[in-house]
Amino acid sequence: MSNLPSPLVTVIMPAYNSASTIESAVQSVVSQTYTNWELIVVDDGSTDNTADIIHAFEHPGIVYLRQENQGQSSARNTGIKSAKGEYIAFLDADDMWETSKLEEQIACFINSSQDLGFVHTGYREFDEKREYNPRPLRFVRKKQLSGFVFEDLVVHNFIGVLTVMVPKIILDEVGYFDQNLVNSPDWDLWLRITKSYPVGYVDKSLARYRLNPHGLSKNYIKYEKNLWLLLERHLLKEDLPAKKRKRGLWLYYRHMAHGFARNGNFRKSFENLVLAQKNRPLTFQNLLSLIYIFFRILRNKP
Repeated sequence: MSNLPSPLVTVIMPAYNSASTIESAVQSVVSQTYTNWELIVVDDGSTDNTADIIHAFEHPGIVYLRQENQGQSSARNTGIKSAKGEYIAFLDADDMWETSKLEEQIACFINSSQDLGFVHTGYREFDEKREYNPRPLRFVRKKQLSGFVFEDLVVHNFIGVLTVMVPKIILDEVGYFDQNLVNSPDWDLWLRITKSYPVGYVDKSLARYRLNPHGLSKNYIKYEKNLWLLLERHLLKEDLPAKKRKRGLWLYYRHMAHGFARNGNFRKSFENLVLAQKNRPLTFQNLLSLIYIFFRILRNKP
């Protein structure tokens, strides 16, 4: 890597009341083998001591910005607008990177014969007990992870935001995170990029995504409507093969069926499973989903 160009990489870290995890996240940036970076921490109105932890690093490459609480997409966009780097990478305040991540992604950009829209990597999920293979990658073939991936990505989001490095010029071209999308604004951005550009992939687990134990407490009615807006914008609008569109709808309805079941809304759960069945009627997973819903009903009984 020493003989290759070393462009500045801006790492953007949105933070909201992240005092319990942000030190390890920042340390994973400070420990990178690639040293030409700046880290912009955008404090989205925290009320804890997040700022004190950041200032304690006393690192010249760390920039601390604070704004009123406006949400994660707004915080990321604030960071992008302040970025000096040729490349942008994203890391949330509760996640971490392996030490070679930035170096390997820069090498991928430099060694590619194509103008890449972004480079992403493998990653692992973890909680207090152990690490896991990430769910979004479990049913994706490696050949689907690089090149022109739009038709596969529009069906299922398999790209972790903590793994992405994107040229700033690409973001200036396609736009930043859509702050009107409450759910999956990252998926929307990747789709806008991959409509026009191929992507690179580093086949190593170079990031660690912390599972949120409170992640099932979503307002699923609102979540359903917002995710449907995203499907209307991309999956239903594009001239895709019917098989891919049906698979995308099946994944959406089955995902919502499970989510509503976890939240105790079994009427909505069954409604979505029926719609999933219509899109892929002879799929064994639909039976597994039905069993799962009945399991949640039994578990929900007093």
